[in-house]
Amino acid sequence: MKDIQKQNDRRANRKLTLVARGLRRKSTQAERTAWDLLRNRQCMGMKFRRQHRMNGYFLDFYCAQLRLAIELDGPLHDQEAQRRHDQHRDARFEALGIRVVRIRNHEVTPARLAELVGSAREDTPSKIKTTPTSHVHQK
Repeated sequence: MKDIQKQNDRRANRKLTLVARGLRRKSTQAERTAWDLLRNRQCMGMKFRRQHRMNGYFLDFYCAQLRLAIELDGPLHDQEAQRRHDQHRDARFEALGIRVVRIRNHEVTPARLAELVGSAREDTPSKIKTTPTSHVHQK
């Protein structure tokens, strides 16, 4: 019985991994820009994951050190039903101690991302190892 459960779990994990890959491949221009700025510890030395799966959802960008999720919102998020869904989802993550920050696609800039990460670093207890980089590298 446990073997069957393990097989089912592996299949489900494989399917979710494929979903995450698909989301990464079909990312918006804002998501690609943000990833170029956040990847490889380029933003204040913090490691971010892209399309990170957690609690049945995919977070656009997640930093485990800061317990910070950055969600990019396009026009779809202006609709009332989507806004309610986002609020419910964000509340679930905040109950887990994860800070969710939503920014509009057109607000994705090196300065804005550095501001968000810097603010999260200030609000997070010390003991965070960082590289000496204190800003987002511009390409």
